[in-house]
Amino acid sequence: MKTTRFALLLAALGFGCGGAFAAPITGVSAISGGGYDGYTQDYDHSCAIKAGDVLCWGYNANGQLGNGTTTSSILPVPVTGLSGIAAIASGGTNTCAITGTGSVKCWGAGATTPVDVTGIPAGVTVLAAGVGHTCALSTGGVLTCWGDNTQSQLGDGTIGTGIVAIAAGEYHTCAVTGAGALKCWGLNNAGQLGDGTYTNSAAPRDVQGLSSGVIAVSAGNNHTCALSTGGTVKCWGHLTTFTSPYSANTPQDVNGFGNPVTVLSSAGYHNCALTTAGNVKCWGNNTRGQLGYDFHGFTLAPGPDVIGLSSGVTSVVAGGNHSCAIIAAGGVKCWGLLSVATQGPGNMFNAPYLPTPVTIGLLPQMITFGAMANRDRTASPVTLDATTSSGLAAEYSSQTPNACSVSGTTLTLLSSGVCLLTASQPGDIDYDPAAPIKRGFLITDAVAAATPRLANISSRGRVLTGNDVMIAGFIVGGSNPKTVAVTVAGPSLFTVDVANRLMNPTLTLVRQSDGVVIATNDDFRTQTNPIDLDALFAAGLQPNNDFEPAIIATLPPGAYTAIVQGVGGTTGIALVGVYEVDHPEVPLSNISTRAQVQNGDNVLIAGFIVQGNNPKDVVVTVAGPSLGNAGIPNPLSNPMVTVVRQSDGVVIASNDDWQAQANPGDVAKIQNAGFSVAHPLESAVYLTLPPGAYTAIVQGVGGRVGVGLVGVYVAP
Repeated sequence: MKTTRFALLLAALGFGCGGAFAAPITGVSAISGGGYDGYTQDYDHSCAIKAGDVLCWGYNANGQLGNGTTTSSILPVPVTGLSGIAAIASGGTNTCAITGTGSVKCWGAGATTPVDVTGIPAGVTVLAAGVGHTCALSTGGVLTCWGDNTQSQLGDGTIGTGIVAIAAGEYHTCAVTGAGALKCWGLNNAGQLGDGTYTNSAAPRDVQGLSSGVIAVSAGNNHTCALSTGGTVKCWGHLTTFTSPYSANTPQDVNGFGNPVTVLSSAGYHNCALTTAGNVKCWGNNTRGQLGYDFHGFTLAPGPDVIGLSSGVTSVVAGGNHSCAIIAAGGVKCWGLLSVATQGPGNMFNAPYLPTPVTIGLLPQMITFGAMANRDRTASPVTLDATTSSGLAAEYSSQTPNACSVSGTTLTLLSSGVCLLTASQPGDIDYDPAAPIKRGFLITDAVAAATPRLANISSRGRVLTGNDVMIAGFIVGGSNPKTVAVTVAGPSLFTVDVANRLMNPTLTLVRQSDGVVIATNDDFRTQTNPIDLDALFAAGLQPNNDFEPAIIATLPPGAYTAIVQGVGGTTGIALVGVYEVDHPEVPLSNISTRAQVQNGDNVLIAGFIVQGNNPKDVVVTVAGPSLGNAGIPNPLSNPMVTVVRQSDGVVIASNDDWQAQANPGDVAKIQNAGFSVAHPLESAVYLTLPPGAYTAIVQGVGGRVGVGLVGVYVAP
C-alpha cells in the first residue's frame, strides 16, 4: 500500500487514488484507449481487463472510469460491478464492455457506473467506440451502432451481415466483410471513407483497392487505416499525404515497419502497430509524445521503435493523445498525455510532451529542469538544480564530455562549444522512472573571441540544376578541429519577402581534398545522429522551417564544400550559411559561393561577420568570365560587387573591374594578399572592416546574367 504522502501528492495534483492499484498491474489481457482533442483541452483515459475485471485510469469528468465518481486518477481504479468481461472499447468520453454472456455494458458520457445497452442482437463479440458513437458485432456478423448520428456515422442499415471487423472514428464508421472487403460510411471531409471522393455518405462505400485481403481496420478522428494479409498497412484521410490538400481519399501504403504487422490501432491523429518481432512503432501526430520517441511534429510513416519497446510486446492501443502497450507478464506501459501525474486534461496551448513509456500502477514522476543560458567557460563550475515531483534526487549526464562534464550536481565547463545535458530519475519501489529532460547551451570563450576573425558567413542566390546548383566553399584554418553548422534557408525566406524560394532544399558537405562526402541532410529534424539535432537547438542555429537542411560537424583543418540542391530537381532562391560553434581561436575563413546571378531578387548575396575587438582586413572577389576556363557553362561575363554595412545599409565600397580601384593602391594590396582575380572584367575590393555584419551583392553589369563566384577572404 502507498503511504499517506502519495495520497497527499495526488490530492494536490487534483487526482484521486481511492481504491487504485498501488503497484504495477500485471495479468492484463486487453487494453483500450479513449479520449479526444478539445479546442482548449484534451481528455484521455484508458482501460484494461485483468482476470475478467476492468480497471480504468485517466480523465474522469464524464464518468469514463466507471467507479461511481468524476474524479480523475493517474492510477488504475476498478470499474464498479463488472466481472467476467471478455472485451472492451473506449471512445471519446465513454467505455463499453462485452460481458461473459455476450451482452454490452457502457459507462461514461455522464454515467459514472456501467449501464446495460439494450436493443443489440445477442452474442456480441466485437466492440468499436468512436468519439460520440459505438458499434457492436453480434453472432453472424450483425452490426448495430448507436449514439451520435450527426454525420450519418450510424449508417443506413444496408451493410448486411457477415461482418468480421469494425472501427469507429469521430464521425465515420468502417466494416470488413467476410470476403475481406472494406466499406466505410459517414463524414468524408478528409477522404476518410477511402472511396476516391470527399462526399459524405450514409450508405457503405467501397474503399478503393481493398475489395479483399483486409483482416483489420482502425479509425482515428478523420483518417482510417487497414491491415491486410501479409501484415501490410494502408492509411487514408487527414494528413496521410504531404501533397496538398494533405488528405488522401484513397488508401496510401505505409512502409517502414521492418516486419509484418500483427496489431493495428488508430485514434485521434496518430496510429500504432505491433509487428511479429514484438516491437511497437507509431506514426502521425506527436505533439504529446504519443508516438513514443523524441520527435516534435507529424510523420506519415513509422519512425524508431517506441522507447524501450523493441521486443516483448503482446498488444498495443492508440488513445486520443496517448498510447499503451501490454508487455511481459501482462504489465502495461503508456506514453503521451496519460503518462504523467500533473496533467489532468492537457491544454493544447501548453501541451505536455511525454514520449517515454511509463509503467501503469506505479506513481509517475516528472522532472523540472529549467532552460540553461549560454555562459562563458570562466563561469565554471555550475551547480545543477533539477527537481522531481517525487522528491527523489535527479541524476545528470553529459552527452558532450569534451565540452562539459558532470559529477553529482556539479557541472564543469571544459571548452567552448555546445554542452548537452540530460537529467533523469530511475524511480524506486513507489515511483516509475521519470521521462528524461534534455538541456543544452553554448559555452563561450570571451578571451579567444576577442581575436579579430570572420565568422557566420552566408550567401543567398538562385539554385538551379546541374552545374547551376549553389556551391559554397570554406576553410577551417589553424591546427585544431572546429565545430561548424552549415544551414540552408529556402521556405523561410518568405519572412523577408523573397519570391521564388527553393521550397525543399537539400545539403551535402564534401571534403575538398579527396571529394569524400562528410554528411548529407534534407530536413534538419532528421539527423543521422539524433544528438546533432539537440546541438543545433542548443547553439541556436536550427533552421526556421522543417523542410530546411542543416549539418553540424566537427571538422579538422582543411577546405570544404557545401552543395545546395532542390529535392527532385526543384529550383529557387536559397541562403546557405556557415556558422562558428566553438573554438573562436580556430579561424573559419575564405568562404566562396558559386551560383546563378540574375536580376532583382535573384542576384547573388554574400553575408559575413567580422568578430573580435579590432578591425580585420578582408578581400571580397567575384569571378565570372574566368569560370569558363574551368568548364562552367554560361559564366557571368561582367560582374560587379557592392559591399554594404548591414547595421545602417551604408555602401562601403563597390567595384566593377578589379584593376580600376577607387584607391589605386588597393590593386597592389589585393595582389600582395594573393587574391588577384583571373580576368580584368572581374571584381575585387580590399577593406579594413571594424567588427560587424556586412553584405556583398553581386550583379551583372547592364543586367547581364550568368554563373558567378563570390569569395570573402581574410587578408594575411
